[in-house]
Amino acid sequence: MADTVADAYTLSIDNHVLEHGLRSLFLHDGEAPLTHAQLELKALVRSGDYFATLATTLDNLSKDLGAKDIAGHEALEKVIDDLLYLQKNYQITTK
Repeated sequence: MADTVADAYTLSIDNHVLEHGLRSLFLHDGEAPLTHAQLELKALVRSGDYFATLATTLDNLSKDLGAKDIAGHEALEKVIDDLLYLQKNYQITTK
Protein backbone atom coordinates (compact mmCIF):
# COMPACT_ATOMS: atom_id res chain seq x y z
CA MET A 1 0.00 0.00 0.00
CA ALA A 2 1.35 3.44 -0.88
CA ASP A 3 2.55 5.80 1.81
CA THR A 4 1.72 9.07 0.07
CA VAL A 5 -0.89 10.35 -2.32
CA ALA A 6 1.82 10.79 -4.95
CA ASP A 7 2.44 7.04 -4.88
CA ALA A 8 -1.19 6.12 -5.58
CA TYR A 9 -3.62 6.28 -8.44
CA THR A 10 -7.28 5.54 -9.02
CA LEU A 11 -9.03 5.15 -12.34
CA SER A 12 -12.80 4.79 -12.62
CA ILE A 13 -14.23 3.29 -15.79
CA ASP A 14 -17.89 2.28 -16.17
CA ASN A 15 -18.50 1.63 -12.46
CA HIS A 16 -15.21 -0.27 -12.09
CA VAL A 17 -12.40 1.05 -9.96
CA LEU A 18 -8.78 0.30 -10.71
CA GLU A 19 -6.45 1.43 -8.01
CA HIS A 20 -2.93 1.24 -6.76
CA GLY A 21 -1.70 2.34 -3.37
CA LEU A 22 -3.98 4.31 -1.13
CA ARG A 23 -7.54 3.22 -0.54
CA SER A 24 -9.98 5.04 -2.73
CA LEU A 25 -13.60 5.90 -2.22
CA PHE A 26 -15.94 5.28 -5.10
CA LEU A 27 -19.47 6.59 -4.75
CA HIS A 28 -22.11 4.21 -6.01
CA ASP A 29 -25.23 2.46 -4.84
CA GLY A 30 -24.54 -0.43 -2.48
CA GLU A 31 -21.53 -1.51 -0.50
CA ALA A 32 -17.92 -1.46 -1.63
CA PRO A 33 -16.69 -4.79 -2.97
CA LEU A 34 -14.80 -6.96 -0.50
CA THR A 35 -11.03 -7.18 -0.73
CA HIS A 36 -9.28 -10.51 -1.21
CA ALA A 37 -8.30 -10.55 2.48
CA GLN A 38 -11.90 -9.85 3.51
CA LEU A 39 -13.17 -12.67 1.29
CA GLU A 40 -10.67 -15.08 2.87
CA LEU A 41 -11.72 -13.95 6.35
CA LYS A 42 -15.38 -14.38 5.48
CA ALA A 43 -14.70 -17.92 4.22
CA LEU A 44 -12.86 -18.80 7.45
CA VAL A 45 -15.75 -17.52 9.56
CA ARG A 46 -18.30 -19.35 7.41
CA SER A 47 -16.34 -22.61 7.70
CA GLY A 48 -16.26 -22.29 11.49
CA ASP A 49 -12.47 -22.39 11.59
CA TYR A 50 -11.64 -18.76 12.34
CA PHE A 51 -10.70 -19.15 16.01
CA ALA A 52 -8.64 -22.31 15.36
CA THR A 53 -6.83 -20.71 12.42
CA LEU A 54 -6.01 -17.62 14.47
CA ALA A 55 -4.84 -19.84 17.36
CA THR A 56 -2.56 -21.77 14.99
CA THR A 57 -1.06 -18.56 13.60
CA LEU A 58 -0.40 -17.25 17.12
CA ASP A 59 1.01 -20.63 18.17
CA ASN A 60 3.58 -20.38 15.38
CA LEU A 61 4.54 -16.90 16.60
CA SER A 62 4.69 -18.13 20.19
CA LYS A 63 7.06 -20.95 19.23
CA ASP A 64 9.29 -18.44 17.42
CA LEU A 65 9.42 -16.32 20.59
CA GLY A 66 10.25 -19.29 22.79
CA ALA A 67 13.07 -18.44 25.19
CA LYS A 68 13.70 -15.04 23.57
CA ASP A 69 10.65 -13.50 25.24
CA ILE A 70 9.18 -15.72 27.93
CA ALA A 71 6.53 -13.18 29.00
CA GLY A 72 5.40 -12.68 25.39
CA HIS A 73 5.36 -16.45 24.84
CA GLU A 74 3.22 -16.99 27.96
CA ALA A 75 0.84 -14.17 26.98
CA LEU A 76 0.35 -15.70 23.53
CA GLU A 77 -0.24 -19.13 25.06
CA LYS A 78 -3.06 -17.64 27.18
CA VAL A 79 -4.65 -16.06 24.10
CA ILE A 80 -4.30 -19.36 22.22
CA ASP A 81 -6.08 -21.21 25.04
CA ASP A 82 -8.87 -18.60 24.94
CA LEU A 83 -9.22 -18.95 21.17
CA LEU A 84 -9.42 -22.74 21.39
CA TYR A 85 -12.12 -22.40 24.06
CA LEU A 86 -14.03 -20.05 21.75
CA GLN A 87 -13.58 -22.47 18.83
CA LYS A 88 -15.06 -25.29 20.87
CA ASN A 89 -17.98 -23.36 22.39
CA TYR A 90 -18.95 -20.43 20.16
CA GLN A 91 -19.84 -19.54 16.61
CA ILE A 92 -19.43 -16.16 14.91
CA THR A 93 -22.61 -14.73 13.36
CA THR A 94 -23.03 -11.61 11.26
CA LYS A 95 -24.73 -8.52 12.62
